[in-house]
Amino acid sequence: MASHRLLSRTDPGTTPSRNQSETSRFPLRRAEELVALIEGRSLSPRILELRGRLAVALGDAPGAGQMLRQSLDLYREIGATGHAERLAREIAA
Repeated sequence: MASHRLLSRTDPGTTPSRNQSETSRFPLRRAEELVALIEGRSLSPRILELRGRLAVALGDAPGAGQMLRQSLDLYREIGATGHAERLAREIAA
């Protein structure tokens, strides 16, 4: 499954290049659909974080900021404190 491979090989602290961004759009949308279908809530913040990084690569700073803040909120909600702390530091920088 392309969406699972994308999630597993993407470093959460990096922003994709423009070329990677273009090829990442569909798998991220599909991943969101699958998460909703199986109620896999624990994957939602990761997908949202990747969508935020994609928005950065495409030049959408306001959209990226919103998605990253939503991702941070979701990480906190599910108790993923390490990811929440990492992303909070990044957002604050």
